[in-house]
Amino acid sequence: MPVYRISEEGQVKLLGKLIPVYPQGYVMEQADKVCLHSDGLPWWLFDMRPQGYLGRAWASTYSAGIGLSANPENWNDSDVIKALLVHGHDAVGNLLIGEQARNQFLEMPVPEAVDRHTVFPMLARAVSAGEVPGSSAGGEQPKFCTHTEHGHVLVKFTTIFCQWVLPLNRAVNL
Repeated sequence: MPVYRISEEGQVKLLGKLIPVYPQGYVMEQADKVCLHSDGLPWWLFDMRPQGYLGRAWASTYSAGIGLSANPENWNDSDVIKALLVHGHDAVGNLLIGEQARNQFLEMPVPEAVDRHTVFPMLARAVSAGEVPGSSAGGEQPKFCTHTEHGHVLVKFTTIFCQWVLPLNRAVNL
């Protein structure tokens, strides 16, 4: 499986190939031909594993279509790789596993800024109902990802208030 890194400028660069090995584990054959073995899921893929509130929402949306449990906590390392191969184009971090994820990333439309006063409440209701998978950011608090005039943002909310987390870790209560 090819592994790609996305630069800050949005350019796709091949890092190498991830090769499953018997009886378990993976070898990362880097572009410079250096090979690194891991007994299980490579540590640098841990953050991409769907987890927390959004990870469960993501898994419940996509798992049936790829033959996995709706609970990502039940996934083994191979299941995580399978999920990233099929729907890993918008995972945490700047890595893509496989051609399909790379192609999906390249085909993503340029995001348009949403009006936070009208769209945020709608997205919060949809996320609470389990309708919006969003990104696989961890944690247990309800949240969704979207794009505003400030760029991509992570919005965490409760029924009492909404906290808008800006790219530079600045937060504003709405």
